[in-house]
Amino acid sequence: MKKIIIAGLIAGISNFMAAAVLQLSGLHDLKISRFKDEKAVAAALAENAPEAGFYFLPYHEKGLSPKEALKAKQAVLKEIPEGMFVTGAIRPSGGRPGTGSIILQFITCCLCSIALAALLCGMGKKSFGRRLGVTFTIALFGFAAFMVPFWTWLGYPGSFILVGLVDTVILWGITGSVIALLFRRFEGG
Repeated sequence: MKKIIIAGLIAGISNFMAAAVLQLSGLHDLKISRFKDEKAVAAALAENAPEAGFYFLPYHEKGLSPKEALKAKQAVLKEIPEGMFVTGAIRPSGGRPGTGSIILQFITCCLCSIALAALLCGMGKKSFGRRLGVTFTIALFGFAAFMVPFWTWLGYPGSFILVGLVDTVILWGITGSVIALLFRRFEGG
C-alpha cells in the first residue's frame, strides 16, 4: 500500500506540473473563440440567465406534462440544425477563485494517480511497456467515453476535442511512465 501511495503522489505531482506547462503553452488557446462584442453578450446573458447553471439553447420549457414535453423536445430538435445552438456553463456572479481551483485540481491529479498506481500494482510485476500500455488504454477509454460525446452531441469544435486528446496522451503518458519507473525501482528492476 505504501508504494502505491508514494508512486501515486509523485505521479500526481508530475501530472499537475505537466498540466500547468500545457496550460501555459498556448495549446489551449486553439479551442477558444471570442465573442464579437463581449459586453453585449454578457449583458444579454445577465438578463436571461439569472442563476448559475448549465444552459442549452434552444431548450424546451420545464414543468410540462409528459405528452407536452415530448412535443416540445421534438420541436427543439427541429430548431437545432436551423438556428443558434449554444451550450455552456454560466456563472453570473463570476468564476471560481484561482487558488481554490488549483488546490482542487492538484487533489484530483493525486487521487487519479493513486487509483492508477493501485491498478498498475494489482497487475503484479510487469514490464514498463505493459504498464504504460494499460495506462494509455485507460486514458483513451476515458477520453472516448467522456470527451467525444461533447463533440458528438453538443457540437464542441474538433479543435477542442483534439486538444483534449493531446492533453490525455501527454498527461497520462507522463503519469503512467512515472508510476511504471517507480514500481520498477521498488521491485528492484
